Amino acid sequence: MKYSNDLRKKVIDLVQNGEEQKKVAALLRIDKSTVYRWCKRYKETGATTPKDYHRNNDKIKVDLLKIESIVQNNPLLTLSEIATKVGNVTHVTVFYCIKKLGYTFKKSHGYIKSETKKKEESL
Repeated sequence: MKYSNDLRKKVIDLVQNGEEQKKVAALLRIDKSTVYRWCKRYKETGATTPKDYHRNNDKIKVDLLKIESIVQNNPLLTLSEIATKVGNVTHVTVFYCIKKLGYTFKKSHGYIKSETKKKEESL
C-alpha cells in the first residue's frame, strides 16, 4: 500500500519533535518498520518521497528483429550465445524476447515457431 507524502512528512515531523518512533507508528497505525525506514531515508537523503523502483527509462531496448534473425539462422544456439551476439543483454532478456516472438525450445530440435508446430500437429 502506498502512503501519501503528507503522511510521510507528518511522521518525520513527529519524530523530529521528540516523539518515539514506536509511539508514532502506533498513533498513526503504521507498522514500526515503515516508520524506521522513512526516518532512515530522511536522515540519509533528506527526502520524504518514496523510492521509484520501476523506471522504464532504465530498460534496455532490444531489437526483436535482430534476435529473430539470429534464431532463424542458428536455431541450436543457447540463450547465452544469442545474448553475446546481440550484445549488452542478458540471457534472461533473450529468453523473454524469444518467448514474445512466439518461439518454443525443444532440446533436440532447437527453437521452433509455435504456429508452425501447431499446423504440423493438425495434419
